[in-house]
Amino acid sequence: MFGNRMLLRAAVVLATPLVLAGCYHSHNSRHHVSSHPTAFATPSEFTWTGDLVGYDATDEYLWDTVWDEVFIEFEALHFFGEVRVQIFDHFFDEIYDETFFGSGGDLLVQTSSELGFSGEWRIVINSFDVDGDVTLRLD
Repeated sequence: MFGNRMLLRAAVVLATPLVLAGCYHSHNSRHHVSSHPTAFATPSEFTWTGDLVGYDATDEYLWDTVWDEVFIEFEALHFFGEVRVQIFDHFFDEIYDETFFGSGGDLLVQTSSELGFSGEWRIVINSFDVDGDVTLRLD
């Protein structure tokens, strides 16, 4: 079973345009939305960004990174809604979990994760009725 799961993951990764950017994306939308975020990754940087309207979804990415901890910047302009960001390191240990709330203003948060292990990290972004120009950057 583990082998089949790995083959399926490899097939999905190869079929996903984000492979060229160094990450794999899984999206589970709960409502129809009029905009979607985009993601880009290199071994040293991950960016998730979008000018969102009514965005209500869970986005998951696998990021192959050289870091054992990251600087995190969350910036949102005219931000409504709620965005929860969770980061799990190579050994599935949670090294970051924060929820950002917006009520129409601008928000800039700069922080860092806990220490983890480099390799393939899992990034989970839960968005709840999000409006605004939102960017999450990890480096």
